[in-house]
Parts: sequence; structure tokens; C-alpha cells
Amino acid sequence: MAVIAAHPIGNSLQRTVMAKALVGYLAGPSYDHAAPELARLRRRVADLENEVARLKAENDGLVEALGSRVDDVSELLEPVTH
Repeated sequence: MAVIAAHPIGNSLQRTVMAKALVGYLAGPSYDHAAPELARLRRRVADLENEVARLKAENDGLVEALGSRVDDVSELLEPVTH
């Protein structure tokens, strides 16, 4: 078993380093490395939300166009009265 000499400054420094190490360990992992990935995913979500809005607008236009065509066809299919 190794014996560490008790030195007032060294002992205080060792305790500070150990305390910082424990706080870092107990606080959990650092997610600094994940920041670029998080930014990329947020941009992707925004792009997908914009795509959904564009497709909804396109769909609404198609439904409206189809509705007017159905009305035109319905008029043609009405029975002729004499």
C-alpha cells in the first residue's frame, strides 16, 4: 500500500482535484460533443416541418381543383328535363 506524505498544500490541491473529478462524475457526462448533432437535427426538423406545410398547401390546392371539376361533371350528369 502506498503512503502519501501529508503536505498541507499538496493535500489541499489533491482534495480540490478529487472534488472536481467527483463533481464532474456525479453531474453526468458532458454533452458538448453532441451540440453540432443537435443543431443538425433541429435544422432537419425545421426542414421537415416546412415540407409538411408545403405539401398541405399543395394538397389543399389539389382538393379545391378536384372539387371544381367534380361540380362540372355533376352538372353534366344531371338528368335532362323535357
